[in-house]
Amino acid sequence: MARVRPSQKECLKVSQFYGGRCCVVTGHPVTNASLHHLDGNPSFSEFPNLLPLSLDLHTGLKIGSSPRDWRNERKEESLSSKANDHFRQAKVAQAYGCLRLAYSLSAFFRPPASRDLDREFSLAAYCLFCLRRMGARRIQLVYANLSCMLDRCLEPTLSKARIIRPYGEFCLLVELASWLNEFGWPKEGSQFLGIAGKRLKDYQKQLSPQDTSRFHRQLANGLIQNAHYSKELINAFSTAESCGDNSENNEFAIYNTQLNLHISRGEYRKALKVLDKRFSYLEKRTDDLYGLLTAMQQTVQTSFGYIALSLLCEGQVAPTKAQLRHLRDRFDALDTQEQRYGFQAQLNYVPGLKAAATEAARNLPFMRNFIDNRTFPKLPKAVVNSIRQIARKL
Repeated sequence: MARVRPSQKECLKVSQFYGGRCCVVTGHPVTNASLHHLDGNPSFSEFPNLLPLSLDLHTGLKIGSSPRDWRNERKEESLSSKANDHFRQAKVAQAYGCLRLAYSLSAFFRPPASRDLDREFSLAAYCLFCLRRMGARRIQLVYANLSCMLDRCLEPTLSKARIIRPYGEFCLLVELASWLNEFGWPKEGSQFLGIAGKRLKDYQKQLSPQDTSRFHRQLANGLIQNAHYSKELINAFSTAESCGDNSENNEFAIYNTQLNLHISRGEYRKALKVLDKRFSYLEKRTDDLYGLLTAMQQTVQTSFGYIALSLLCEGQVAPTKAQLRHLRDRFDALDTQEQRYGFQAQLNYVPGLKAAATEAARNLPFMRNFIDNRTFPKLPKAVVNSIRQIARKL
């Protein structure tokens, strides 16, 4: 395979996506020579196949090499741990980069006989989770990465090696359904989640409480987006709350889902009761309304969603002058946080969201364009077709 030097245009995309040309693992600046080809093919020098790595991590990566010979920093466990650290600090692109490297080492660099497809698909699901959490940031670059993983990684693997429903396939099916759910195709997303739900008992022992709760929250959000207010929705809420994930992040994520439900049904008084439970806690735990959100247990994304939905809900009630000043301060604080971390709060486009934003802007003129760029954009049809094709094989 003849080496093709990445063009200036492709290098610029790498810098835009990863926030500069620093190693995604160490954070150290790298040179042009340290762009790693994720699939090991030096002739495929387009952005989705390029990852900035420090020279010492890049050196020695050869197809067919044994994981026993890899440095600790390049092993799957270390890369996954580093990704978790990045994600907690809202460095989502870097988290994705670490997981993408771990996945590519398994898929393309290990000797074929030592590939663990179950583990590999679990890594792929985690990659796509982090990519999805980037939301509307640099959306065309997000879609390019998504398409590359779907068409050049997952599809060829599934076509060559058919395996019977391992845990990794379950995780991947849930993640693909979540992409459809959040990016404008909730009807199909809910259908695939329903298929995954029928297999849930088979993998219950392998699922962490965090994974179980995330699945049921995603199921609940899909039902809300489809305006399907049913016993299934009640059960999804109940399971998400009682699964044993007692983390603060899970608690606030469930509140976000409850707020989505009340907004979709125009139940603003009920939404305010949800906010009364914990919003004062969020404010008291941070400096100057919202200080460094990484100091809190829940992720920055969860905090942003809760703050944004609270503004939409409280904006439904005509405020006093004092309340108006307070809401304006909160609005400005959210804007400051979004600039600090480099992305905006992302909202599911539930029924009633546009009406809630219109009503809030009537009381709070500064929120006139509040939901612009804060809702997940709709996936292109070509990407949806790729997701469908892969999900049907899982």
